[in-house]
Order: sequence, then C-alpha cells, then structure tokens
Amino acid sequence: MKRGHSLDTVMTLVLFSVFTGAMLLVLMLGVKSYQGISTSVEQSYQERTCLQYIATKVSHYSGTEAVSVTEFGDGSALVLQESFDGDLYNTYLYEYNGMAMELFCASDVDLGPEAGFVIMSVENLQVEAVTQTLVQISCTGSNGGIATQFIQVHGGEGGGL
Repeated sequence: MKRGHSLDTVMTLVLFSVFTGAMLLVLMLGVKSYQGISTSVEQSYQERTCLQYIATKVSHYSGTEAVSVTEFGDGSALVLQESFDGDLYNTYLYEYNGMAMELFCASDVDLGPEAGFVIMSVENLQVEAVTQTLVQISCTGSNGGIATQFIQVHGGEGGGL
C-alpha cells in the first residue's frame, strides 16, 4: 500500500512540475511578445502623431481659408491662410533641422524657417500637392519609420491647392 501511495505522490509532483513549467514558458513568451508590440507602437508614435497634428490643423481650414503647398527654407511646407479683421495670416507647417515646426505670421512678413516653434522631433517631413484638393504628407521619425497620409482639403471660396 505504501508503494502505491508514494507513486501517486511522485506522479502528482511530476504533473504539477510540468504544469508549472508550461505556465512559466507561456508567461515568458507573452512578455516577449508584449515587449515587441510595445516597441513597435513606440516607434510609430512620432510619425503618426505628427501626421495627425497636421491633419487636424488642416481640418480647421475650409471655406474661404486657403490651403497651399510652397517651398519654405530647404523643403516644402503646408501653408494655411486665414483672415483676421481684413488682414491675412499664414500658418506654415514644415521640417527644419530635424524638427517639425509651425510658424504663424502675417502674410506680408518674410520670416525664415528658424522663426517657428518646435512641434516635435522628426527626421523628415515632406508635403506635396497631389491634386487640386489632395495633399500627401510623409513623415520620417527619428527611428527611421515612415508614415504617409493623404489629406482632403475641403473647398470653398479660395479653398484648394
């Protein structure tokens, strides 16, 4: 009788050990998978955030406000034009020295790209007018990831590219 009882105990311990080992293995694989997903999300954060910021800015410009693409500094810039009390003002969205920048000034003032304020760090930001009402924006993050977004410009008087 003792022999059967000790065999049951040994088998129970072996089964418990196998179950515990399998559970630890699944947990370790889950942690590794989570770290990979977390790293991927962090890497694409810059590009997506930059593009979403610009898309949100453009969405506020419809009707009589103009949206255009122009050369500014060493690259291209998205220009959002609006009128306050009869005076025209431009908002420039562009890349300068590895930073996504925004510059708001009167349209008759000639400022350089260094005058804007920093939105966030990026490697490259390219803006291109695809059609009369479609803009393509490509952002390269500091980790080398590239994200591209097309933005439809809502027309109106003076709207379009």
